[in-house]
Amino acid sequence: METRQIPKTIPVIAWTWIIGGALMLVLGIITLAGVPRMSELMSQAGRQHHMTAALGMRMAVSNYILWLTLFQSALSIAAIFAGVYFLKLRAWARGVLELLTWFTLISLIAMGFIWFPLWMAASDDLLPKDGTVDIHRVKMIGAAAGGIVMIIAAIPLVAMIRSLRGKAVRQAMQPVSGKL
Repeated sequence: METRQIPKTIPVIAWTWIIGGALMLVLGIITLAGVPRMSELMSQAGRQHHMTAALGMRMAVSNYILWLTLFQSALSIAAIFAGVYFLKLRAWARGVLELLTWFTLISLIAMGFIWFPLWMAASDDLLPKDGTVDIHRVKMIGAAAGGIVMIIAAIPLVAMIRSLRGKAVRQAMQPVSGKL
């Protein structure tokens, strides 16, 4: 009987998605509980204040928060199931996790492009304009910090994709001869 060599990355990737999916699901449930109040607050903010770029972007997102949260919840359930079945070495789970990892990486990059103008607009709205704060410096430090965080978050995603597409993981997904 032939034994299969299981790469150490399989349980690491599986548990990362199981735990991450569970956290995303809990956050989705909490967000869904707050959607009615959030919509009410955004509506009041739009009526009571002059519209700033940052407030406008927050209001635009709040219009779709219910659908975004339902989508997040569906992805989190898919992540949990795929993670569990990846531990059981099901080939379809490898494909689902690769797809989820690519989606997360692309979303991270897209969020960086959205976050940068939001940061610039929000820092204009929130920082004092009386000369006590070097606004340009704060903006640049914040922009650099955001870029660094994005890179740090992207590194494990790229490593996951490489592992999921790698020969060792693909071979571990193949049935052992003599066993179905």
